[in-house]
Formats: sequence, C-alpha cells, structure tokens
Amino acid sequence: MSQLKIHSSLPRVSLRLVVFLATLLLTWSNVFADNTCALLLSGFQDDCMIVAANNKSIKPRPMMSLYAGDKILQKSGVSGIIIKCSPFTSVIKLNESTLQVVYRPPAEKRAVLKELKTFLGFEKDNHERIIAGTRAIISEGSDVFFPQPGYWATAIPREPIKFSWDRKGSKTIVFRDSSGVEVFSKSFGEKTSIDLTPQEIKMKPAEIYYWEIEIQGVPRSSETFSLKLLENDLAELVATDLARLAEEKLADAERKLRMAAYCQFISDTYPHEVDLYWKSYMLLKELDQTGLSAEEKNLCQMLRDRYIQHVQEQMATGYK
Repeated sequence: MSQLKIHSSLPRVSLRLVVFLATLLLTWSNVFADNTCALLLSGFQDDCMIVAANNKSIKPRPMMSLYAGDKILQKSGVSGIIIKCSPFTSVIKLNESTLQVVYRPPAEKRAVLKELKTFLGFEKDNHERIIAGTRAIISEGSDVFFPQPGYWATAIPREPIKFSWDRKGSKTIVFRDSSGVEVFSKSFGEKTSIDLTPQEIKMKPAEIYYWEIEIQGVPRSSETFSLKLLENDLAELVATDLARLAEEKLADAERKLRMAAYCQFISDTYPHEVDLYWKSYMLLKELDQTGLSAEEKNLCQMLRDRYIQHVQEQMATGYK
C-alpha cells in the first residue's frame, strides 16, 4: 500500500511540554469514529465522488464532513485533494484514484503521546496525512495582521475577547444575529481594538453572530466575521482546563505555551464546535521572547505558523 509523506521541518520540543499535553488528551472523551473525522477542503474535480461506509455515494463539496471508512474516488487522480484530519485520523491511498479515511484510536495510553506529537507537528508517522492549506512561515520576531478574533471563532462565557482592526478612522463594531438583526454596537473611536465579553454582546450559546467594523465616512464593507459562544459542556471543559493551566506553578512562558497549544489542540479535536486559535495567538503575543529557551522558541514559532495556516484555510474556504 503506497502512502504519501509529509514534507515539513520538525522542531525539537521540551519533552515535559509534550508529556503534559498528552496527559490533557487522556481527559477528552470525544470519539471520532462516530463523528466527523476530517473535513474535505479543496482540490477535488468534477469526477470526484465520496462513497460512505454504507456504500452511499455523495457528490463532494468544500468543508464537507468525512467519517471513518469514507472513500474518496476520483478517476483523474487524487494527488491534489486537500483534507484536514482530526486527531487519531489519517488518510490512506488505496490506489491512484482512491483515498480512504481511517480512524485509529490508540490501543493503549502510551500510544497517545505519539499521536499528540504527530498532531502538533513534532514527528513523522507512517500514516498518510494530507496537510490542509499552505504553510505560512513567519520569521522570528515578525508579525502579520488579521482581524481578531478571526473569520470564524468561538467565545468562552464571561471571558473578554479582543476585537482588533488596523484601519484608520472613527470605528464602530456592530453585531448582528443570523437573521441580520442588529443586537449590539459600540463605538471605539480611533483605537485599533476593543475588549468585549459575550455577556456585553448579549450572546446566547449555539447562536451564530456576525460582526463587522463600520468606519465613519467610509462605505460599509462587505467583510463580515462570525462568532459563536461555546455551548455548556464544551464551555465548562475549556474553562476548567484553562483555569488549571493558569494555576500551574510554572514559569510564565511555559504556562502560556501550554495554554496556547491547548487552545489549538481542542480546536482541531472539535473542528465544528470550537475555534480558539485566536486565543492561542493572543497568548503567544504576550510571551517575552528574550526569556525563552531554544525548545520554547521552537514551540512558539510552530504554534504561530499553525495559527497563520489556520487563518489561511479560513480565507481560502470561506469557513464561518
């Protein structure tokens, strides 16, 4: 059976950080075999067909959910198809025209460490894994701007969110519900950011809200962003885990790196329900780079690269 390989630079990382993150994974109960295992992003052609495990055939579409056992058939060849996998999931190449989604939970707890390291990009495994999007490397110390908290994001109850916008002018942030009715607005003048809590915005769990920045004297932009409040069970899980991390007796840098990695991992573990990449990026921006060890700098850079890759995927697919 032929397999594709990942071509990437794999930084060394502190074993203590990896072991810690593996321990976190042991507490998560979502079983991907019964839920979405992967998302079909792009690269498929007109002759592509998804064949489910029950042999039902479905035409593909961007951001389509894939499940364990699903086959992707494309007579013209499958090399260009881009799929985003959740943890414990891989995509094997059966032949030149067929891919299959495979879910392999670890047989024993010790195997979790290897899967987590693979997920974070720390080591190669023998499974075929197609990385979604184009990896964007940010040079150490440089930065790029994306509107925060991004194109699609989730909020944690009672926790402030920094909404950032780099354009000049007197600004007002406006929120609308899914029917287009305005539910909240607030002016923040010439400043480039404003902190708001979900309670101030009057957000309700599971409801999708759309926000945009209106600038005085400038025609209304067509660029809008979506935001959703985490539902009760996940909200409690995330808040509890982050609180425990915040209370750890560690150096500030290591604590923030652990929290940033957790935000990315939980987002990829529950891709339809959680997107805390924005919070991960905020934590990384707070780090004092001058005090980091070589291993911590490698981890910080890798997490920043993953954030940029994530935003690029959202921009390419219109995922909201």
